[in-house]
Amino acid sequence: MSAAPEPSNIVWENLEVRLSEQRKRKVVAFICITIFIILTFLLFTVLKSANGKNKLKYPPRTDCDNIYG
Repeated sequence: MSAAPEPSNIVWENLEVRLSEQRKRKVVAFICITIFIILTFLLFTVLKSANGKNKLKYPPRTDCDNIYG
């Protein structure tokens, strides 16, 4: 067994937060992170699609593979 930590190592403000409030905060954080990831994925998908459409609309005029011979 180890000794209890020094009182200076304890975050006293967190002792006032009930377990139900901690769980609520975790759920809210999880939902926010999930929404952020979904929005980032959708943005990536839209930009990737726009990139493909632009490549079809504006084909490259230079063959980059043969520039340096």
